[in-house]
Amino acid sequence: MILIVSDEDDGSTTEVINWLNYFGASYFRINRSSKIEMTHLKIGSDQTVFSLKIAEAFLPNESRTLHSSEITAFWYRRGHLNLAHRLLENRVGEVGKLEHHLTSYLIEENKKIIDFLNRYFKAVKHLNSDFDNETNKLHNLTVASGCGLHVPQSIVTGQKDEFLSFQKAAKCNFITKAIDRGSIYIEKTISMFGHTHLLLEPEIDKMPETFGLSLFQQYVEKLYDLRIFYINGKFFASAILSQTNDKTKTDFRNYDSEKPNRIIRYKLPSEIELKLDRFMKNSDLRSGSIDMVIDKRKEYYFLEVNPIGQYSFISNRCNYQLDKVIAEYLAA
Repeated sequence: MILIVSDEDDGSTTEVINWLNYFGASYFRINRSSKIEMTHLKIGSDQTVFSLKIAEAFLPNESRTLHSSEITAFWYRRGHLNLAHRLLENRVGEVGKLEHHLTSYLIEENKKIIDFLNRYFKAVKHLNSDFDNETNKLHNLTVASGCGLHVPQSIVTGQKDEFLSFQKAAKCNFITKAIDRGSIYIEKTISMFGHTHLLLEPEIDKMPETFGLSLFQQYVEKLYDLRIFYINGKFFASAILSQTNDKTKTDFRNYDSEKPNRIIRYKLPSEIELKLDRFMKNSDLRSGSIDMVIDKRKEYYFLEVNPIGQYSFISNRCNYQLDKVIAEYLAA
């Protein structure tokens, strides 16, 4: 049986499940809102076994017990395991110093159980893991460079003079973007997203002398963007013709719905595929969406990888049928 962890509203998960149904594969989906209770965990010299009792938020009176021996493959798409703890639930509303410390202790104990489950799932046939949420953009640049890939010159600093010195030595324009994911969720219906921003001279002049640590990166004058979906050694690449639209020149994620970028299939050079494959293996990633750009000298630059990024717009535009590809891998 294929175990899937995802969000309730993730359409890609549903599309993959449609293919699993077509293949006649057995699966079970756990959503972020699913309530999970560990009924037992036994660890011995010969085997490790556990059972989970799972109930959906919209069907609280119905549950399913899942045994570790049933799991043949695992796909982490999104979300997390919402592992319930009876004592934690009973402590809701309690106050006081002792109660606070006891609650903190129980939370940490629960985290270790969740951590164990995520590590267990990485030991079976799997695509991605909850640990992939901790992927680090700065570390990925370092690993990519070590694999022979070009990366933009980058600096993280909170000092204007240090940035100006770096810029002068690099002799190029710079962009700034978030060190992490660049999104702020205020409420369920309100969110803010930070895109890549080209720094112009008037803006640089107005920068304060000191500020919070920020990422500045060489602005690569590109021919086009590349979005590459990787799954277990296979590449599905696409070129995004972002330079024909001023709105998407710096960051194609600044979508123009009235004049969308053309997206076409793209064949990567074998040497780039080898370096990217080495990067993904060194990063312990089985799957992910890789962003690269090609500059005007036809050089390939690695930007970042998102193990749980959206891939449907690439799949649909280029007819890659990536939902089917994922389902075939899990069901095989």
